[in-house]
Amino acid sequence: MGKKRTILRTKELKLIGEILKVFSSSPHRDIERICDKVLKVLYSFWNVEHSFIALYDAKIGELKVIAGFGFFPKELERAIYSKGEGITGKTFQLSIPLFATEDELINKTGLIKRIQHKELKFFTAPIRTAEETIGVLGIFKEPTKEYSVEKILEILSIIGLIIGNFLYIYEKFERERIISEKRKEALLITPYEDKEISQLGLIGVSEKIENLKELIKHLKETEIDLLISGEPGTGKTIVAKAIHKISQRKDKPLKVLDLRNIPKKFIEIELFGFEGNKKQPFKPSIFELVEGGTLIIKQIHLLEPETQQKLLRFLKTRTFERIGSEEPLKANVRIIATSSEKLNELVERGEFLKELYDILSLVEITLPSLKERKEDIPIIVNHILKKYNKKYGKNVEFSEEVISFLTNAELKENIKELDRIIHRLVLLSSPNKKVEIKDLKLFYPEIFKNKEIENRVIIPNLELPKKLEEEEKEKIIWALEQTNYIKSQAAKLLGYTLRQLDYRIKKYGIQIKRKYGEDKRK
Repeated sequence: MGKKRTILRTKELKLIGEILKVFSSSPHRDIERICDKVLKVLYSFWNVEHSFIALYDAKIGELKVIAGFGFFPKELERAIYSKGEGITGKTFQLSIPLFATEDELINKTGLIKRIQHKELKFFTAPIRTAEETIGVLGIFKEPTKEYSVEKILEILSIIGLIIGNFLYIYEKFERERIISEKRKEALLITPYEDKEISQLGLIGVSEKIENLKELIKHLKETEIDLLISGEPGTGKTIVAKAIHKISQRKDKPLKVLDLRNIPKKFIEIELFGFEGNKKQPFKPSIFELVEGGTLIIKQIHLLEPETQQKLLRFLKTRTFERIGSEEPLKANVRIIATSSEKLNELVERGEFLKELYDILSLVEITLPSLKERKEDIPIIVNHILKKYNKKYGKNVEFSEEVISFLTNAELKENIKELDRIIHRLVLLSSPNKKVEIKDLKLFYPEIFKNKEIENRVIIPNLELPKKLEEEEKEKIIWALEQTNYIKSQAAKLLGYTLRQLDYRIKKYGIQIKRKYGEDKRK
């Protein structure tokens, strides 16, 4: 004979309807307040004077009461249950509704002693989502002819399902909110960063830089995944950002994942995300955060073989699964990988997946080191010097000897090291100082550790390449024409001091035009 099911009447339906109203009229993120309102509805419409809602807390690995009605605060502080502990713990562990008399309760809260005069029984029901039990709803109520034990448990189970499904929907909203906010962060590029992306790393007039600029122009109309290689500090990330900024994805998110800054055991979670469980919270995949945009993976050679396989699959199918889930998710993301290692050599040694390398290296950009483009170094020095002068409100200059020395110095980290040297010199110099070799020795002595460099004769007045001289001369003439040959204004337009401009005017033999018979030298 089948079990007879309880039929809900109008009174119980009204109770459930009021609970649903609580969920529909409350902000999604305020769980504790919502649960508190649910318990008040139980009191108002079902005469439940003592009740609580406990949820599993992954951080402590136990059930913790987040809302209570008819309890003192100190009583609720004691209401923490392990799996299987008491009726509450057993309900969570077995995921079934339970009923207990006073003698069967462990009475952690101490409520039973306080309400001994009442004839109440304890009922619990699991708070469930579609997939798992996440908490327990507990109430103290006296069974009557109208409300038998079976009927109370069935009504309570329905309410537990409602709460569980609401929390499931809340979690989905919360996940989408996290992803949405992090996507917005990935879209934020300051005007300074935007200017830096378009310049640093692409500054210069050397043949290698001209070829690089030309290659990047050809990438404007394509969204192919690619590889950027080169020595440390050559500007691989800057070039990758520049490629993004000229692409059709320029208004979409851009994010940099530097594998050097992530412990190996967490790299997969950063890339593919984590579904979340009772021990660890949900974490979106970086692919979800950069949807429609570009992901720059720095030092891709640091990926473990298993992670290389997963990334290869993503590049082939544009699908992935979060760790802990088998649900395939799609993502439209362009990958630009960078490496200071020679990946083809790693492939030969079996340390990098050949198929992954073949896909990424279909278009490989190899950045030249500074020693391969020495003629660009004075221009880069000038650019970086302007950057830090502006940052610190200074007007520091470098002597020709310092520029010559930096041009010939051994810079193992290339632009990165040059930037650090100039940053330190500007930071430690007085506002209008002209930095000489002795200052360089004082402020950055480590560059002189090589005795050969230290004893090298500094060539004064290093001449810039002919092409660079012509470009600089044209730029100065343009600025003078724009300002009606008022040198102070032209110097400001060019970012020079008046003395620097005068020096270049004499050097290039630029004739100052007169207007109304007046020499415009001031």
